[in-house]
Amino acid sequence: MVSSNGTRFAYAYKLEADDAKITTLWYGQDQKLHDPDGVPLSGNIPLENSEAPIRFIQTKMEVLHPDGTTETVYGKGCYCGAIDSPEDVFTASREYRLRSSR
Repeated sequence: MVSSNGTRFAYAYKLEADDAKITTLWYGQDQKLHDPDGVPLSGNIPLENSEAPIRFIQTKMEVLHPDGTTETVYGKGCYCGAIDSPEDVFTASREYRLRSSR
């Protein structure tokens, strides 16, 4: 998936079992949403330190089933901040690397 917004990660999930719930949704190494009562199945997450022109987000989720068992599942992944053309991506990435190395 691709999103042109590099400052927010929009997500929407559907679980196979209607009575299961996502209790933790990781969207970065130390970045997560956690709610023992269930994280919303869709929403928008502001991305911290989003100066990079493009960020790849692959979610990891802990799903709680009604019988008390848990399962870890992964999202397909999304490039947030994708730009129109490949040349724009290379230019924006190069400029970000130059700024970051100073």
